[in-house]
Amino acid sequence: MRQPAWKGSNLNGIWNLVVAHGPCNRSKSDRLPTVTDLQRLHERNEAIALSPHPLSRALTRMTGPSSPARMGFLRDAYNYAVGEPALHIGRGP
Repeated sequence: MRQPAWKGSNLNGIWNLVVAHGPCNRSKSDRLPTVTDLQRLHERNEAIALSPHPLSRALTRMTGPSSPARMGFLRDAYNYAVGEPALHIGRGP
């Protein structure tokens, strides 16, 4: 069965942009991020969202107005990529 199209923000948007030098970028290739990778991306996005950085507004508009909403957005994007709602990141015990 074919998966429906992604309905979230642009996958090439600032929320998903991570600067990396060539060797690191090539070593990642097309593997899915780990839970640790996603947690680090969320922490980076939170630092931008809570700062006076010019990208803060664009980031929160794309991913949500609160930290839990932004984490939920990353979780939804990941679950869409793997095709199942099984990832639990950013949740307490």
